[in-house]
Amino acid sequence: MKSIVNSLKHDALALARLQTHYEQPNALKALSNLVKDMLQANRVLVTGIGKSGYVARRCAASLASIGVPSHFVHGTEWVHGDLGVACTGDLVIGLSHSGNTVELTAIQEELNRRDVKLAAIVGTFDSELGRNADHVIIAPAMDEILGKVPSRSIVVQEAVVNAIVAEIVELRQFTTDDFIVNHPGGSIGQSGSSK
Repeated sequence: MKSIVNSLKHDALALARLQTHYEQPNALKALSNLVKDMLQANRVLVTGIGKSGYVARRCAASLASIGVPSHFVHGTEWVHGDLGVACTGDLVIGLSHSGNTVELTAIQEELNRRDVKLAAIVGTFDSELGRNADHVIIAPAMDEILGKVPSRSIVVQEAVVNAIVAEIVELRQFTTDDFIVNHPGGSIGQSGSSK
């Protein structure tokens, strides 16, 4: 049972490090600039592989629910026909802790040809994805379970996604009523409008 408490401590420490990172003006500006580009894009296509892919899927769903046209594209499918979804004016957000995921680094040139911007949410600047992206958002994480199991990296990726969603809500002055329009089902929809 000691491992349970230790794991929670490591998660909290990862989030504290992330907060410290985004208290730096350059990091905050980078994230703010990405949000501005997202709001000007025709669509936001969010992608990833493995556990980062699950975060990417949730990111696309959360963005859609706050009125940002967005879709998830599985990272392996780009080179099997899904490059056809990416159109001029779109923005692709690629999540990869290492930033060296081959399936994602392989699409950069193709996206450039289509005039599609790429944002990378990665663990470090020192990555192929980060070096070649239009936006580089750092989600630093260490102390993965067994040194390999995606764990703290997923916690910080989810926190960055939440920060993006919160910023869009604030910039658009998006209200609970606006949210219910896009989410009429379930207990959220049943709670009704405040009007």
